[in-house]
Amino acid sequence: MFDVTQGAPNVADIRTRLAEKIRASVPDADTGRDSALGQLLDIVAEEAALSYEYAEHAYLQSKLATASGAALDDIASIVNVQRRRGTKPLYAAFVVGTPPDELKFQDGTKATIVRRISGRFAYLRSSIRYPGAATSESSLMSSMSLVAKGDILIHRDTQFGTPMALNAIGTTDLSYVEMDVEPQSASGESWQIVAPVPAMRSSANLDDESDDSLRARIRPQTQLIGGTIAAIEAMLGAEGMPATVSEWLAPALSPQGQPPGTITIAFHAPVDAARAAAAIKRARPAGIPTWAPDIGGYRDARTGEQWTVSATRVVNIVIQGVSVVPGQSRNNAAAEAIIRREVVKPGVIYGQKVAAIMVNELPWLLDCAVLLNGSGTLPEDPRSTEVGTITWNS
Repeated sequence: MFDVTQGAPNVADIRTRLAEKIRASVPDADTGRDSALGQLLDIVAEEAALSYEYAEHAYLQSKLATASGAALDDIASIVNVQRRRGTKPLYAAFVVGTPPDELKFQDGTKATIVRRISGRFAYLRSSIRYPGAATSESSLMSSMSLVAKGDILIHRDTQFGTPMALNAIGTTDLSYVEMDVEPQSASGESWQIVAPVPAMRSSANLDDESDDSLRARIRPQTQLIGGTIAAIEAMLGAEGMPATVSEWLAPALSPQGQPPGTITIAFHAPVDAARAAAAIKRARPAGIPTWAPDIGGYRDARTGEQWTVSATRVVNIVIQGVSVVPGQSRNNAAAEAIIRREVVKPGVIYGQKVAAIMVNELPWLLDCAVLLNGSGTLPEDPRSTEVGTITWNS
């Protein structure tokens, strides 16, 4: 059984294992590379290795430390964190007259003017006459603190969003606008746009937030949730009512119908209802509601707090993806005996580990997957574990 936490097996390992399984059933089978069976093994091993790589990738994409892109966004949504999206920059331009709000440049680029500031913020260089305004352009720029930006002169302190007003010198004056694309020089009836060179733009964040940055913002939230669960358990224990608290953070209902963002509280022994409700209300932070199933759950009518009472944890098993060694007889009863033995052991329960033990002990089993209450793993629980239903889906 492939344990995804240990890395995907390579083609050679897979081929060797398949060949051993075949020879265990058919000792004289020719699995050499020159045989027809051996060539078939090569093909199957390569395809299986690719499947294992996909499984490893899916596993890594489910973990905060290794997820990326949309998968990391999904993890972030569980704790109500969203990736900061990049914003498009705005660009400054200088205009004569009043260009329309929507316009199209010569190369077909469409632009929208989003801000206008009327006034004298630039001089059109071709309209300045010397001598007159000054003896030369250099002396004019020096005396009025101007800088050249392509076909215009602007005040040296002019920045995007804060144009500096200029004095009248008998030349063509330009107002200030901002648009959503980099401007190009253009003209129309009674108006002209002059694009500064180099372009002047807002300091917008062009790119979406990186995975590393998003991951760093998710971690404190996950730690907060874990700390909240531990705090509730500690407070209930201090009240003399030990309980196991768990949360459901996925964006959809759990297989048992538990809504996202809710917690379940399972007391380890019967409790006084009024006292339990009051203790839960004191321990539970605002905004994290309790949930319990309709059947087997308790709900306090006055406070609305919900809980269950259980000294045992029932684990329902689903076995799927079963592959049987050719020529071997399948024995579900023997497999279920192993499941019942392994699942009730204390500590964290790993479905992959149970499946690996089954493959190792059952000569007829080539591969399978084991789900525990709809999940691949169940956390450690102080209650004893009881195996509920065992369902074979293949």
